[in-house]
Amino acid sequence: MDEPSPTTPVVIGFASLVRAAWLPELILRLAHLWAMMGHDVALIDGDPWGEAPEGWSADEPAEHALSELLGGAIIGVDTAPAAVALSALLGLDEPPGALGLMLARGAEAPPDAPTARSVMSARRALRGAMVGEARADVVLVRLPPLCEPVGQALAANLVDVTVPLLSPLDLLKAGVMLARSAAMQAETHPVLPIELSANPIDEALWVAHVGCAPAAQLSLDSSDDEDQIDALVGALSDFLRPTLELPHPDPKEEILEADALERGRGAYLGFRRLLRQDQKDAILFFRGTLAGRSATLRSAAEALRAMDDEGMWPDQLAYGLRYVVQKFRVAEPEPVSEYVAGLGGRLLGELRAGRLSERPTRLKIDVAYAMLYHCFYLKHIKAYDLDLAQAAVRLLLEAADEVEDGGDCARLAEGFARHGALCEQNRNAELALNLIALAEQRGLGTLIARRSAIDSLWLFCEAEPTAPLLRLMFRLANDLMPLDPGYAHYALIGAWDIAGDKMRATDHLILLAKVDPKRLKMALEDSSLKRFFEGVATTRFFRSARKKGFKLSEL
Repeated sequence: MDEPSPTTPVVIGFASLVRAAWLPELILRLAHLWAMMGHDVALIDGDPWGEAPEGWSADEPAEHALSELLGGAIIGVDTAPAAVALSALLGLDEPPGALGLMLARGAEAPPDAPTARSVMSARRALRGAMVGEARADVVLVRLPPLCEPVGQALAANLVDVTVPLLSPLDLLKAGVMLARSAAMQAETHPVLPIELSANPIDEALWVAHVGCAPAAQLSLDSSDDEDQIDALVGALSDFLRPTLELPHPDPKEEILEADALERGRGAYLGFRRLLRQDQKDAILFFRGTLAGRSATLRSAAEALRAMDDEGMWPDQLAYGLRYVVQKFRVAEPEPVSEYVAGLGGRLLGELRAGRLSERPTRLKIDVAYAMLYHCFYLKHIKAYDLDLAQAAVRLLLEAADEVEDGGDCARLAEGFARHGALCEQNRNAELALNLIALAEQRGLGTLIARRSAIDSLWLFCEAEPTAPLLRLMFRLANDLMPLDPGYAHYALIGAWDIAGDKMRATDHLILLAKVDPKRLKMALEDSSLKRFFEGVATTRFFRSARKKGFKLSEL
């Protein structure tokens, strides 16, 4: 993973086919919106050959302009503070983020045809644009129109991303202009055309003239309503920020956005920023948010990787590992399991070397889980590692000799059941049940202990069903009926399905719907019941029951 560092601001150029009065306002409102979010935004008028946008002014006189940059008179970009003036122009509040402005024309006239070298030099300067004393997070450039050769040249080499805003009527001419601009690119960069229309996108028309479908659509009508403009700018922001992976200025928000979009890199970089700001606050955020059910495994694992790369103590990494391994799901194998299993192996080495002392038994259990989940991932991609599975069960057996805490006993029992599911055998079923009995003796609640026993039996029966284990699962589920009827019916669906009687399993599904509708919804998403739902909505549903090596009369 890359080290988080002061990021190079992305330079985004906005262009229309011809000069349009609405384009400067759209760019200005987008700059203000991002500054309201906390970004430091540099706003550049990149069209010194046209009229300056009405009302664009800084809070104090600007020292330099883009024409000087293109002419080689200056080598850096120091924008003039403009948050007060531009906010007043829009009639909006002053943003918390900085807003800097560089106008297009200075004292010197712009070059008639800037050379490719001067444009590339200006692009490098824009990447280091300053807003006050800070480097800009993002640079927004109003480009000359695409219908002019200079507009095509600047769209090709002045910016990192070109965003042409086109209506369907522009496509016939715009396709030729964009092709010319693409041919001028010294370095290939993304072009994200956006259709301005309220009508359904005609992809065939776009492909015929532009060569690709639009990256997005903004619904534009003839209304000048303020709310409609704000909605347009908001939609543009919602498209660009995730597409360009523009990090949120608040690291917590960056992590949450990355989590929602399932982008591990964003979660990693955001959490490293948070660790460097306030390590204690970062750990609280990890425990309260990333370790919870609402966050994804990938974000939690990348936060753990960030802790590791920041050089946190082994005890702290073991604490993070404890929560990450609980977020794995066998039905959703993740490649990040390789990193988590590797970290677990390193922490186990620290433990054996005497450099880690907090909850050693629980660490062994967590490391074994990490190994098992990586084995499930390898099995999913048809790359088996029997040695890793054996190492995991040896670690579980080692932990079983020293476990004391009731919760650890139940967790250990589930670990043996997971190993049984992986290897499709039930040889450790008795040991797992004894551990759950020990957990109850050491303070684990009766209801939790019974649920844990049923869950472990379910895994063992699924792996290698036998009449004695199924009889025990039936008995425990029926005994649980007065205390938790929803859980009992849920388990009996699985038990009868494994036993090969879909009729009785369906009876319990119907009863589950009556006593616990919420758990019924869980059942519909549970991969453990995948075999039960085979053949549903067909005449072979009940005839698709499993064939087992024992008779139902034995149960």
